[in-house]
Amino acid sequence: MEDNGRPIKGRIYVSPQGINAQFSGKYGPCKAYMDFVQQQPGFASVSWGWERVTGHMYPRLRLQTKPALVSMSGGTLQYELHDQAARCDHLEPEQWKSMIKLARTLKTKDQAGAAAAAPPSEVDVGALPEDIRERAARGDLRDIVVLDLRNDYEWDVGHFEGAERPRETEFRETPTEGQVPAYMEGVDRDTPVVMYCTGGIRCDIYSAYLREKGYDNVYALKGGVHGYFREQGGEGWNGSLFVFDGRMAVPAAKPDDAEAMLAAQSAADDTQDVSSPYAALPAAVPCQICGGERSNGAMAEAPPINCANIDCNKLVLACRACKEHLKCCCSENCLHNAPRMVRPAKPTGGNYGKWSRYAESDAVVTAGGIKSQEARARAAASGMGPLAGARGREPQANA
Repeated sequence: MEDNGRPIKGRIYVSPQGINAQFSGKYGPCKAYMDFVQQQPGFASVSWGWERVTGHMYPRLRLQTKPALVSMSGGTLQYELHDQAARCDHLEPEQWKSMIKLARTLKTKDQAGAAAAAPPSEVDVGALPEDIRERAARGDLRDIVVLDLRNDYEWDVGHFEGAERPRETEFRETPTEGQVPAYMEGVDRDTPVVMYCTGGIRCDIYSAYLREKGYDNVYALKGGVHGYFREQGGEGWNGSLFVFDGRMAVPAAKPDDAEAMLAAQSAADDTQDVSSPYAALPAAVPCQICGGERSNGAMAEAPPINCANIDCNKLVLACRACKEHLKCCCSENCLHNAPRMVRPAKPTGGNYGKWSRYAESDAVVTAGGIKSQEARARAAASGMGPLAGARGREPQANA
């Protein structure tokens, strides 16, 4: 695409199950690529979503063929994803909003031991699917299962209210062995199941798995969370949304509102890295380092940060106080005993580059003592130049 004068960067995955693409670039080249794809036989109905950003969100363009778009522990190629009957019914964002409200109401009644009743006034009954509406009107709908089909760290950044935290660290670890899915133990097969993910692909695959196991009342959010935000904003959402690009998190709001929110917050916050267009956003959990002790119980900030210790790199949601105190490391040990180096602090998140990018920087901090000497010796032997060796040296903000 660079050779054709279309500087697009991103990830494009091609599989027998379909194509999943995320890319960034100027509007003209991106629109030209979208038009080109839709003109190809069989691609006229491809679903697109786009947002304005301040620059490229990916370091390069990567095109990769994969056996499957989404992985689970038992595989996914056995499911007929091109057969709509084998997958879930899709809910428009307005329908989803009503279903989530109804699910929370039913959960509250169940916890209180109250009998099922007609939906409360705040639920738009007319937006519910017909079968759900009829069951709710009869008072024989006791539960709606809400599944978050993302990774657990995505849930920590933000999630729909009432959705249980995923039990697996990554969705690909989701077990498919056994007669009953892990999330459905003790749930009747006629209980409605509603599920969501960031863009909708995981839902299509997991719903085919549930249908195969005999669960017929399966629904998914059309267009994923991105589609919901575009139409409904952040109503019913707790925290922010984790995204797999340079931003790492975006506000729970309509795109135009999100832009205004970020601009206003950056302008009002003089501690914000002015080179970053992404202000600190609310997460859905307390600081994963101090548990809220340093921030007086406030929620952590999104986006998450990678530990600045290059040999740790743990993804963590931290409060501002911990990020400042630990220079964006995840612990005192990582700050003071890093085997090789502590990279420049990135308090607003974002991916680090290759470690050689930081080895000659004055902003690099290496731990003192024997390990630091070993790190400097390894760097000198590799011809990478000297590393800063003073413990506690103040790292500079990474541009």
